[in-house]
Amino acid sequence: MANALDSAAYFRTLPGVSGQMQLQKLLYYSQAWSLVWTGQQAFEDRIEAWVDGPVIRNVWTHFKWTPREDWHGNTSGLSAREIIIADAIAKFYGSMSGSRLRDLFHEEAPWVDAFNSVRNAEIKPLEMLRFYSKKAVSSEEVPMRPALEEHYVDDQVFVDAAEEQIARWQETLDLLAR
Repeated sequence: MANALDSAAYFRTLPGVSGQMQLQKLLYYSQAWSLVWTGQQAFEDRIEAWVDGPVIRNVWTHFKWTPREDWHGNTSGLSAREIIIADAIAKFYGSMSGSRLRDLFHEEAPWVDAFNSVRNAEIKPLEMLRFYSKKAVSSEEVPMRPALEEHYVDDQVFVDAAEEQIARWQETLDLLAR
């Protein structure tokens, strides 16, 4: 799993992505939609609810205080799935300015709830997952889920696990059946 600085470096290579505010919002949406589409975080960095929307503090600090020629992040650290998700996010949100993205956040529950609790509070991944999962099945326009490589459990592994659980609970099942 890449970190947020690696993801930021990748977003900065994409056309139309400019400015710290837009970058922070794209990182947030990549985290949110990665949770919805894969059940996994795009990165483990903490996302905080700041006045202008979600912010990953270490990314903000890096781009705020590091001279442009010294900016870093390892785009080669991103997996193919992370790149596909970032591309889908950039395609959907990338044409929106940072201020337009900020306006979206001011209407979305994960940021609103965290911001109203304590300034710079963490926006919890579980809250993001709940909110954007509901949004994904609503009639609202959302990013299109990209084709991602799926990992399925081998049928025999599944059958073996089921048989193990049946054997484990057989006595209890027999008692309940009486």
